[in-house]
Amino acid sequence: MIVRVFSSKTVPVEGHDEKNLRLQRPQSPHLTIYKPQLTSMLSISHRATGLAMGSVMISWGIGALVLPKQFPEYLAVLESWHLAPASVLVLKFALAFPFSYHYCNGVRHL
Repeated sequence: MIVRVFSSKTVPVEGHDEKNLRLQRPQSPHLTIYKPQLTSMLSISHRATGLAMGSVMISWGIGALVLPKQFPEYLAVLESWHLAPASVLVLKFALAFPFSYHYCNGVRHL
């Protein structure tokens, strides 16, 4: 019977950054040095509109479950404020733009 003896040495565990420093590898550039591109800005805004719409829908859903009155009563309160037509137009645009932007940008990804 032949017995082989192997010796092993303990190798210290080093992290990713320590190994790259030891091998004198350059650090990857951070996002702050990149010039913003149209595609990256569209992607970020697509995510932002999706997050905003999701948050609003969840809030409205929870509000519909928790608040004591029905929707027509809250709509009557909103109408009693007698907002200027320009304000109503801005509010309608603020509601419609995220939906249309997110929809059109989502079609772009298909």
